[in-house]
Formats: sequence, C-alpha cells, structure tokens
Amino acid sequence: MDDKYHINFDAPATLRKWPSIKNERVSASDGGRPYLIVDGTLDDCIRHFMTKPARQHHLYEIQTAPQGELDDRFHETGIDEPSIHGTRSVLADSSFENG
Repeated sequence: MDDKYHINFDAPATLRKWPSIKNERVSASDGGRPYLIVDGTLDDCIRHFMTKPARQHHLYEIQTAPQGELDDRFHETGIDEPSIHGTRSVLADSSFENG
C-alpha cells in the first residue's frame, strides 16, 4: 500500500447539503448556503453520504482538514467558505468506485 495517499477516516469532518430547486443547487448569489447534516468523523460523513440517492450526490459536500496530497481522482471544489477556516471540500470522480 502506498502511504502517500493514506486517509485518516477518524479525522473530524462535516457533511453539508446545499438547498436545491428541481435537483439543482441554489447558488450563493441567490441566498443558498449549505446546511449541516453530520458533524462527526470522515468515516461517519462518508457512510451517511453513501445512503443518499446517487442522483442527489452533487448537492452534498464533505469538509475536513487537509490530510496531505490529494490523489488525482479528487478535485477541490473551489467553493470559498470563509466561515470554515482550514477545511477543504473535495469531489470524487465516479471512476473512484471502479479504480
């Protein structure tokens, strides 16, 4: 196993959901802000996220403190969260499940 990509699943994390209209995120410019669903560990957040319908996954984000280099299958969202310092939001490519 390559320790370069080790992930601490016990790290503190939050799962948030964006409000939506017709399964599309309400933009921040329209007053949309993600709201808290789970405040626990990265493992807790991933497990809860995976119970949600796949067609709604784009409405969720998991935030946790950076843990080193990101595998190239992950991408920072670029969402600016000034109230949550030292956190990083990432999205996984759907190919991650198969790879």
